[in-house]
Amino acid sequence: MLNDIAAFLKEMPVKHYLRGGLFSTKEPTLVFSIGGDSVEALAAGARGGGVGYERSLEKDNDAPPLATGHSNLSGGAGSRTLSRKLSSRYRLGKNVRHLFVVDTPIKDQLFVVTTLEKWRHKTVASVLEELHENPQQVFGSWEHAPFRWAIANREINLGVEANPRIDEPILVMGMDEELCASLEAWSDLQEAAIMAILPLSVAALAWCNATLPTKVRDSLIVVATDQGSVGAAFKRRSLIYISEQYESASDAFSTLEMESDELSLEQPVQYLWSLNHSEERLIVPKDVMLIDQENIQTISGYSLDLQEGHGKKIKQDRAISHLLNWLINV
Repeated sequence: MLNDIAAFLKEMPVKHYLRGGLFSTKEPTLVFSIGGDSVEALAAGARGGGVGYERSLEKDNDAPPLATGHSNLSGGAGSRTLSRKLSSRYRLGKNVRHLFVVDTPIKDQLFVVTTLEKWRHKTVASVLEELHENPQQVFGSWEHAPFRWAIANREINLGVEANPRIDEPILVMGMDEELCASLEAWSDLQEAAIMAILPLSVAALAWCNATLPTKVRDSLIVVATDQGSVGAAFKRRSLIYISEQYESASDAFSTLEMESDELSLEQPVQYLWSLNHSEERLIVPKDVMLIDQENIQTISGYSLDLQEGHGKKIKQDRAISHLLNWLINV
């Protein structure tokens, strides 16, 4: 059992530090949204609620690495680190944790819905071990750089260790090792522990499955980010399909439509979680429900009023700000 747990933690693209649970809320946390050219952050207190929001940190000389892995790794040399500045600004205390949500380029991520039975394994630990040691044995060929791997259960419960039956759907996700390492190195220089490193697409799908009425209605969900769009199918809250990443949301919906007969869904509701407004990404089927700042309050049941760096409280009702705040309480 101890060996299984050790292997699980070793191979996760989410580096968990177990303090009362995988996602403990006993310490203040800085939740970073990392894009290809942008960095945002939500500051949360020890009780788990968001208190501050920074919409543009990428130009700070001590900013975390971008989704490309690029960083100056200055570590705030000669001055307070970025983490210390944000902790002071929002009165969080000295010791904070980091949670990274990364809009990963397609070459740096991989998502697969499968079962232990299909992959001829009996445990999650044995799959993770093989993925780490010999991914081409699993996929038949492997042209990527080394990845970190994680397995989530069929409901994408991020705070729960996956322990599926061999015939239950599981989500296998991988992220580029170098990208994860660059974020870890930055956090080390900030003297902060890492709560998790998560792909944005997976984090958004987890939010959708926990927030939308997927338990009572089959659902087709597309997550559209700056890096592309990923489609997923949920049958009564169980993830049964995930697509590759496409350039547009309309392409992702087209793929889901082609797969719908084989997936045996019953009159599925269609949703689009959109990181940013874009005419190209909003050319989607007419009956799609948009998850954006215009209706996020109705969907989530609350509105976010968070202090910004200038000291005033501002409504933060974009999909990404609600996602970052939700992750604190998982």
